[in-house]
Amino acid sequence: MNFESWMTNVTLSSTLRDRLRDKAERLLWTSAIPGRTTFVEQFLEPALTCGNVGLIGGAVRDLAFQSVRKFKSDLDFVLCVDDFDAFARLSSTLNLRCNAFGGYRTTVGGLRVDFWEARSSWAHLAGHCQVNDLSDVRKTTFFNLDAIILDVGKRELIADEEVISGFLERYLDINLRPNPNEDGAAVRALRRLWKNQLKASKRLVDFLVERVDASGWEALIERDSLAFPHAPILVGLFQDYRPTANQLKNDFRRAGGRLPPGLQYELEFTSRTPGVQSSSATADIAA
Repeated sequence: MNFESWMTNVTLSSTLRDRLRDKAERLLWTSAIPGRTTFVEQFLEPALTCGNVGLIGGAVRDLAFQSVRKFKSDLDFVLCVDDFDAFARLSSTLNLRCNAFGGYRTTVGGLRVDFWEARSSWAHLAGHCQVNDLSDVRKTTFFNLDAIILDVGKRELIADEEVISGFLERYLDINLRPNPNEDGAAVRALRRLWKNQLKASKRLVDFLVERVDASGWEALIERDSLAFPHAPILVGLFQDYRPTANQLKNDFRRAGGRLPPGLQYELEFTSRTPGVQSSSATADIAA
C-alpha cells in the first residue's frame, strides 16, 4: 500500500468513527424516535448511576447502514456496575425477562432493550474470555461488526481498527466462535449478509455450511420466522434455492464470499426498487 492509499484509509476510518459516535449519541439523547424521552428518564439516566454504560453491537452497527431517523433495532447495553444497590433499584422498576446470554430484556417507552452486567455475560461465565471493563466486552460478540461500543458516559467509541475496516470493506466475520444459540447465529448471519450486502469470511461460510448440514434449511427458516415474525427473510430467499451444505460452500466460493447469485439477484432487485433504502454505508457516512 502506498502512502496516498494509506492516508485515504486513515481518513475514511476516522470519518466513520466520528460519524458512528455522533449518530449513536443523537440516537440516545436528541433523536425524535418515539419513546426516547421515556427511555432516557426510566432506563438510561438510572443506568448511568450504576457505573459505566456501553451501547454495544447491533445498534451501533446498524447506524453504519442507515440514518438515525430510520433506526428500528433493539438497544443493547452492557453495564460495568460499581453500585449494585443502584443496579437492583433499576432492575426492580422494569418488567424483565432473562435472555440466553446472561442478561435481561425489557421494553421502555416502546423501545426494546437488552442489558446485562459485564461480568455476568455468557462468554465470561463460560470461560471463553475474561471481562473486566467495557473494552473487554468486545471479545464476547459473535460477529466482528458487533465488537463496537459507545461508552455512553464518556461519549467515546471503542472499536479496534480491524472492526472499522470491516465496516468500510463490508466484511462479516466471526469474532468469538462459541455461542449458546448456533442456529440463531446462522440466521442472523444470513440476514445481515443479505440486508447489508456484506461479504462473508471463510470462517463464517464454514460455520453456515456446518449449521445447514447439522440442522437443515427448514429449521433455520422456521427459527428466522419465529425470531423475526414481522420481518422474516429466509422463507422468501430460500423459496427456490435450497442448496446442500457442500453446494452452499461452493456457491459462496464462486461468488467470492458473497451471497450466491440467485440470492444476489433478489438483493440487487430490492436495492433498485424505488422507495427501498439503499444500504450503502459509504453514502450514509458522508450524509
